[in-house]
Order: sequence, then structure tokens, then C-alpha cells
Amino acid sequence: MKNTTNFKMVKLADIVIGNTNPRTEFDKSAINELAKSISVHGVIQNITLREGKKKGYELVCGERRYRASLIANLTEIPAVIRELTDDQVFELQITENLQRKDISPIEEAMAFNAIQKKKGLDIKQISVKFGKSEKYIATRLKLINLIPKFQEALFKGYINLQEALQVVLLCKEDQEALYEEASDNSLGDGKMEITDYDINQFLRVLKEAPFDTKDPKLIKTIGACAGCQFNTANNGLLFTDSGKEAKCMNGKCYEDKSAAAFNVRLKEALEDPAIEFLQQAYMTVAEKSVQDLVKGHKVYTSYTFDYSKGGKSPAYPTRAFVLEGSGKGSFVYGRIKKMDNGNTGNTSTAAAFKEATTKGKVSAKQINDEIARLKGKEKRSIELDSEKVALQVYEALAINDKFKNSQEPLSHTELVAAVQLVWEEGLGFDKDGYYKAAGLPFKGRFVDALKFCEALIGLSKEKLMTVLAITIRHAIIEKFNYMAGYTVKSAHVLNVEALLTQYDNAKVQSIKAEIKTKASERAEKMQKTIAKLSEMKSPPPKKNKEPHKQLTINI
Repeated sequence: MKNTTNFKMVKLADIVIGNTNPRTEFDKSAINELAKSISVHGVIQNITLREGKKKGYELVCGERRYRASLIANLTEIPAVIRELTDDQVFELQITENLQRKDISPIEEAMAFNAIQKKKGLDIKQISVKFGKSEKYIATRLKLINLIPKFQEALFKGYINLQEALQVVLLCKEDQEALYEEASDNSLGDGKMEITDYDINQFLRVLKEAPFDTKDPKLIKTIGACAGCQFNTANNGLLFTDSGKEAKCMNGKCYEDKSAAAFNVRLKEALEDPAIEFLQQAYMTVAEKSVQDLVKGHKVYTSYTFDYSKGGKSPAYPTRAFVLEGSGKGSFVYGRIKKMDNGNTGNTSTAAAFKEATTKGKVSAKQINDEIARLKGKEKRSIELDSEKVALQVYEALAINDKFKNSQEPLSHTELVAAVQLVWEEGLGFDKDGYYKAAGLPFKGRFVDALKFCEALIGLSKEKLMTVLAITIRHAIIEKFNYMAGYTVKSAHVLNVEALLTQYDNAKVQSIKAEIKTKASERAEKMQKTIAKLSEMKSPPPKKNKEPHKQLTINI
């Protein structure tokens, strides 16, 4: 086939858009601006066409100019008509898109992905073909794994490239959940702010996984976690601290492995008649859904079974499998608690009593057991009532605008809460520092929070202000302890300088003077060096030869 080229004006009505162009999204406002320009100046750069397969012409390059010309109500457009194969059209369109100044990272990703699929090129070959580094190509190709919603957000500039590269490491399900959360918290103009915290909430610490991360057979189609692409340890460019604590980025896989490991251990537990079963929740009777997991077996709860975090011991001789709650799927050692009446918390007490009552054969022990059960249930109900009160009081405070927006000085009650807050957060200095500042008779790390709070209530408002002030000052030193890399307009820099100026202005001026003197000496030295280097750029001027003088010696 001859590769011929013709230039001519072509009617817009004779042009059709093919389906080979990898670019599918166009900025409408930008096209409208281009249409205004075309209305005044016309189309300056030709579009590229080829003969249509049936009639007319097929658009190869210049779709923005074509669309803008339609809006500008032109009837024809300058075009270059070339004889091109489908492969040549594809390469031209890819190349034109990649050479655009305003190309989006997601458009690059789609272009490189199209080349991989159509041409079978690997990353290295694409790198050579388009003059980009292999890292650049590989990074863009990752974006293909973004869900469509995040692809659109990246194209529209609602998220930036760095945010997109973090999001793409999550599985599809977690991306969907993150998008819903991020869009709900958008800044009003569609833009989202995705922080490390947002990403980390979808990451699971592998060393805490309830399954063997090294087991390649747990789910054969997935394999072990060590070489997995969703392991942060294998994504050092984006997770620089991953070597310290490897995390899983695929929530669905993590849950699937957790479920698989649970089922394996549950089967093992059911086959061992010496194993007891436990729901780690403080209730008198296990939930029905948990009991259904091991029908025919007794299920204890934290109310009726006391377990140890250590191994087997004389005090904790009974092995139990955790069906629900903290430690789900693990084996623990503990002991069955004896209730006040000797009852061991049998979950079948109520059912057995009902059955015995129906038959008219209720023993004294069953009556005592039922009374104990009812008392235990009421005790827990009272605890739940207290929890409900606490929760509802908090929720009421959280929406109380009078409290949240008050501009009054902190009250005694608020000061107590504030000191308690910084104490629990560990800000400022060690716990003993708090006790010393407050004049409280406590020492060491393990002090009951309630006792500490009760002691604070007994302090005067002035003493509480003193404790809080000292705490905040220590917290400033702790949190503003690294100044390298901050600009002169950094909030940390401004705050720290203002604070030292308040307490020791002479020191601030001394530091500045010393640095200024060193800067002047450095500048002077640099100027001398530059002067010497400048002299080396041009040869020294030639000296005129003086006539030889005859030596005269007087005798």
C-alpha cells in the first residue's frame, strides 16, 4: 500500500469518529474555549484523516479541533488525508495523545495499557519507544487498577497522582469503601483529600493476622503473603516504613484467609472432646449465632470463663477455642468460673428449666440455677443501662452547640477533663511529671484513670490551670522537636521563635547574630572564590618586552 498524503478542505459532515482513539474523555470547557478561538482565527493546525471504509473520512488525529469546529458552526475543516493501516492509525493516535502537554496520568495509563494489549510490548520496550523511564511507565500502568470512580476523580483533578498511587494499592472493595468515605468528606468542589490515615484504616498488620501468613496452601489460588503484591513490604516506594511492620492492602483476601484459618481450627476443636468453646464477650449467655457454630456443645462467655493470655498452667488448665470476639479463631487456656451458687454458667440452664417446668419435674437445684441465672441477667442489664446512659450523655454533649462554641474561659469541670485528656494521651512528659506538677500522691506508669480523675476534681481551678499550662509547654517541646526542613514561614518556626522571644529574647538575638556573622564570612569567602575562578576564564594580558640593558660596573 502506498503511503500518500493529500491536503484539502473537508466537509465536517463527511467525517466520522472511529473507535480506535484511546482518548475517551474531553474537557468541555476547554473545547468551548477552543471553539471561540476557532470562530475568530479559524483552524490553524490541520486534522488528520483517512479514507472511510464505506464512504467519507475517518478521523485519526485532532478530535478536539473537530469537536470545537462543530460548536463554532464551521462547515469544513483543513485536513491531511493519509493512507494508513489500522496499526498505523493506532500508533499515531497513541503518540499524539502522549505528546499533549495537558495529558492526565490516567490517560497515559490507558494509552500504555492499550499498547501492551494491542502490540504485546513489555514495559522496557514501551520505555524505549516513548523515551520514558521504566519506572515512569510501570507507575502509570498501576493506575489501570483504579476503580472507574477514582479514575474519573484523577482525570478531573479531584485527587492528585500521589493519592491515586496510594489508592490503587487497595483491593477493589476497599477502594469502593474509601471512595464513598472520601466523597462524603469532599471539600465542596468535588476535590477529595486522601491522607495516610485514610489509607491505613484499610491496612491490616500481618504479624497480628489470625492465620499463618507463610502458609501457601491456606488458599491455594492465592498463596503465601510474603511475595504478594498487596503486601506493603513489597511496595517500598510508597510505604517506606513497610519493613518495620508489613501490612495487607487486600481486605477481601485478608478476610478470606482469616475465615479459612478459622474453619480449619474449628474443625480441629470439634474433633477434640477436651476442648471448650468461648465467646469473648461479657454476657451471661452466648449469642445464638455463636452457639449455632458448635451445635450440641456448651459455649462459655467471658462472664463464665476466665482465660489467660499465657499458656497452660495449674491455674488455667482448660483449653478453649474462641468462636467470637477478641482473639477469634485462637486457642486459649483458662478455667470455668464458679458462680455464687456453684453454677458454671451453662447456657442451657433456661431451656432445661423450661422443659422441666413443662413436665412438672423441677428440682431444687434447677430452681436455684434459674434464680441465679435471672439475677445474673439482671446484673448485666443494670450494667447495660449504665452504658446506655453514658453513651446517650456523650452523644448529647457532642451535638451541644452551646458547649462546643462557648467562648468562656475553661470551667473547673472542663479543666479536669482537659488535664485528664492530656494525661491519657501521654503528651508533654512522663506520668510522674503530672503527679509532681499537680501535687498528687501517685507514682509510676500504672495508675488507675478513675482514681486520677477523682484526685483532679479535688484540686482548685488555679492548680488545674497550672498543671495544664506546664503540660502544654512540655508538649510543645515534644511535638516541635524537629525543625530541619521547615521554611522560615512554617507555623512551627514562628511559634518556637515567638515563645523563646517571650522568655529569653537576648538568646534569640544572640543566635541570629551568630548565624548572620557566619553567613557574612561565608559570603565573603564565596566572592573571593568566584573572583579567582573568573580570572581563570581569560588568559593574562601579554607583557611588552623591554630592551636589553647593558650592565655597567663601576670600579
